[in-house]
Amino acid sequence: MTDKEWVIIGGGVCGVAAAVHLIKLKEIDSSRLMLIDPAPELLYEWKRKAARTGMTHLRSPSVHHLDVEPFSLQSFAKKYRWKTGFSGPYKKPSVELFHAHCDSLIQTYQLKDSHCPDTVIKLDYTKGKYVISTQHGQTIVSDNVIVATGRSNQLNQPDWVKASGLLSTAHIAHVLSSADISDQEISKPLLVVGGGITACQTALKWSEKFPGEVILNSRHDFRISEFDSSPGWMGPKLMASWSDIDDPQQRRAMVSKARLSGSIPGSLNRRIKKAILSGKVHFVKDQVETVSKNSNKLRVTFSQKDALTVKSILLCTGYDQLAAVPEWLADFAVQYNLPSAPCGTPLPDSRLKWHDGLFLMGPLTDLILGPTARNIAGAKKAAGLIAQA
Repeated sequence: MTDKEWVIIGGGVCGVAAAVHLIKLKEIDSSRLMLIDPAPELLYEWKRKAARTGMTHLRSPSVHHLDVEPFSLQSFAKKYRWKTGFSGPYKKPSVELFHAHCDSLIQTYQLKDSHCPDTVIKLDYTKGKYVISTQHGQTIVSDNVIVATGRSNQLNQPDWVKASGLLSTAHIAHVLSSADISDQEISKPLLVVGGGITACQTALKWSEKFPGEVILNSRHDFRISEFDSSPGWMGPKLMASWSDIDDPQQRRAMVSKARLSGSIPGSLNRRIKKAILSGKVHFVKDQVETVSKNSNKLRVTFSQKDALTVKSILLCTGYDQLAAVPEWLADFAVQYNLPSAPCGTPLPDSRLKWHDGLFLMGPLTDLILGPTARNIAGAKKAAGLIAQA
C-alpha cells in the first residue's frame, strides 16, 4: 500500500498542470504526489495526437501553458533562443517549443518519478482518506485526489460510420483515438472527414505524402476564428453574466453556443485554401450518407455529390459534447450523493471541489469554468484554483 498526500488521476495537460501548480503554490514535495495514467510517459497521448494530426502551432497564445507564471513560456523561449518559436500577433507557440517547455517542467519537478503507469478501477473513502485501486492490483491511499482524466474514450463517431462497422479497421480510423494508427496502414486515395482545425491539419499533413490524392470532406464552408471560444470567456467580460446563472441546463446551453466547434484560425485557412487551389487537396462540401467496403476499397456516398472510391478514411470529427464521468467516479458519486446536472456533468464548488479533498478538472468542470474548461487555459485556471483551495 502506497501513501500519498495528493493523487492526480490523469497524466495529460490537466494532470501535469495540476502537479506543477501544487508543487509551486502549495509547496508540495514531488515525492508526496502521484500521477496515475496508463500511458508509458506523461503527456503521451497529447504528443501522439499532435504528431498524428500534423499540428505545427498551438491555437492558444503564449500565456497559455502548464506553468504558474504567465510569461514562463516566453521566458523559456528567450533563455534557450527559440527564434522561430512563436507565430502571429498572439505569439502562438510552435508544437516543438510547447513540448520542450512541458518536458522542462516535468524534468525540473521530477514528475517522471511521480508517474504511476496504471489505470484506476475503484475509488473509496474511509476515515478521511481516499483509497484508490488500480488495474494492476495496486492500492494507493491519499489525502486528496484530482480527477483529470480527459476525453480519450469519448470520440464523436458519425452514424454512417457506426452503421458500417468498419471503424478501427485498417480502412477507417479516428485520428483522436488512443489506439495505435500506423502511417503504413493509410493508403491513397485518402478521405479526411471534418471541417475543423484537426481535419485541415490532417489533410495538409497527408497532402505532402499523397499530393492530389487527399479529399477533405466537410458539411460546411470553413469557419474562421482565431480561438475555440471568445477570449472574453477568460475574464469578467463574459464570465460575469455566467456567474449570475445558477441553472446548469442554461449553463450547458451557453457552453454549447460559445464553443466554436469546427472552426479554424486564419493562418490555417490560408494554408488549406492554398492546398486546394494547387490541387494537392480536393474539397467536397457535403454530408456523407454511407460507406461500404468492396475488396480493399471503400465506396462513400454523399447526400448530393457523386460517390467516391477511396482506400482509407481518417475521421476528424472531434469528441462527444458531453463529458462522460468514469465508471469508478460515477459509482463514488452515487455512493456519496454528489451533485450533478441533469446532463450528468458534475457540479463541484467554485474551487472545483466535489467532495472533501476530491477535485475535478477538464470536461468535468464544464458547468463551473465555462467554455474554456477543456483547453489549456482551462487547465491552467483549474490547477490554480485547486492549488489555492
